Amino acid sequence: MASPTSPRDSKQWHDPAPLSWGNPVEWSRKLAEVANGIMQGRTNNRGTITLSVSQVGGAVIKTPIVDSRIGGSSVINFMATTASARSQGAVWISSLTDGGCWINHISTDSTDVIFDYVVWS
Repeated sequence: MASPTSPRDSKQWHDPAPLSWGNPVEWSRKLAEVANGIMQGRTNNRGTITLSVSQVGGAVIKTPIVDSRIGGSSVINFMATTASARSQGAVWISSLTDGGCWINHISTDSTDVIFDYVVWS
């Protein structure tokens, strides 16, 4: 399975709240930074995936997402980020398990069918 772009490798990733800290005042400040970031939409649950290329003529094919944030009860939302992705039409998830899933989609010969996704657990 191919992995999507790792959010930790981009500006999408933000430091999580520390579980403990030696200085209580500094710990409170760090917790406040994380809480304020969440209020501004920085929730570390975003990724990017490019659909697999296949020239099967309209057949449904699958592209894997490997992402440790995905669990068996996750909900995944997609947003097309290229014109090719917008013209792809509906995509749907199957085989949702801890650590990944499959995106079902119509075959495409385009190499730029790119979606951003958000994982909600």
